[in-house]
Amino acid sequence: LLLILVISFYLTIQTVRIETGRQTSIAELHKSEKIHRSFIENAPIGMYTLNLKGEFTYINKKLESITGYKKEDWLNKSFVPLVHPEDLALVKEKIRLRFEGKGRPDPYEIRIFNKKNQVVWIRIIAKSIFDSKQHPQVLTGIQTFVEDITNQKDVMASLKVSEGRLKTILAANPDPIVVYDLDGHPEYLSPAFTSV
Repeated sequence: LLLILVISFYLTIQTVRIETGRQTSIAELHKSEKIHRSFIENAPIGMYTLNLKGEFTYINKKLESITGYKKEDWLNKSFVPLVHPEDLALVKEKIRLRFEGKGRPDPYEIRIFNKKNQVVWIRIIAKSIFDSKQHPQVLTGIQTFVEDITNQKDVMASLKVSEGRLKTILAANPDPIVVYDLDGHPEYLSPAFTSV
């Protein structure tokens, strides 16, 4: 009887140790999940996921900031209304290739509409999401990283306009003009210079 009590006591202690360890592991897992969720949610780059129907399944805060929309506005809805009509064929092709397993991680640039119906230029990098528990792996969606490049596009457009004006001024100037690069090589010869 004493042996049975000792074994029972020993097994009870072991069970308590195992349960305590399990509870600690669960608490650490929840803490880790919370940290990772916060990291993604507050990332300085927009992130979203699409399911195989092309519907949003996740949108982080940065993407909300870029578009002006809230998660609730787009979850379980198609991406199509957001994309500028001139860029829609490109986006559909990229998604089709990704769903067929032929997608490349190369970034590409498109225009979307924000909540105020303004055009926003974005750079996209997409990656396939697979269910790694299944063999062979099964594609379940797409994760996408988004950078707002509207300001860069605006600056480039302004530079082109400014460059065009400068070329017009230089071409109209009756004096010969040469513009050199930093190595002393001529970059530009005005029409007046070439006629001398």
